[in-house]
Amino acid sequence: MAAAETLYLSPNQHEDLQGDVFTALPSVLALRRPLQVIRVLGPAKEGHVAPVFVHDEAHPPKHGFKWAPADGGDEIVHRGFVTRAMLVSHDCEIEHDDRVRLVAMVRPLSDLSDAQIRDDVRRGDVSGAFYLPAQEAEPSLVESFVDFRRLTPVAPDLLVRKEKVLSLTELMRMRMREHFWLYLCRPFQKGRAEREMPADQS
Repeated sequence: MAAAETLYLSPNQHEDLQGDVFTALPSVLALRRPLQVIRVLGPAKEGHVAPVFVHDEAHPPKHGFKWAPADGGDEIVHRGFVTRAMLVSHDCEIEHDDRVRLVAMVRPLSDLSDAQIRDDVRRGDVSGAFYLPAQEAEPSLVESFVDFRRLTPVAPDLLVRKEKVLSLTELMRMRMREHFWLYLCRPFQKGRAEREMPADQS
């Protein structure tokens, strides 16, 4: 019997590469308007967190919001998750941009309760989901997928190398890039019916 294909490698702990998977990175989902912003009111007392006040768009802070990038941004309140995530920034961007990295949530395939949708993901027929087959050999991985709908920009310092668990092989990196491009561009593919994950599978 032929040996199982190696899909994932032990990560390089000296540099970050496209396709690296980390155990715990944030993913943010904006859910509502008006937007809410937290402002710290003063220093924290010993044993306590700093006091904060929540503003919304109808009740701005005294000097207004800091929406523009030139103003440094604001602390916006939204739904957040901390999960496994894959670094999808290109290696050239990783080398030359010291401000932002783009990561995508990595989820167990079992998150999808519909068996038909799981099969569609395995075949590559769901543009927003890149299939990650299970691998028993180290570095091991349960059957999973990269959820391209859950992209989050993070500061490079959030990529803690001791929390890096695996890297894609070069072949898997090429497959991931192709699937990411298909997700963004949605070219017409004759004879291939593209499937979307319904809302209750998100």
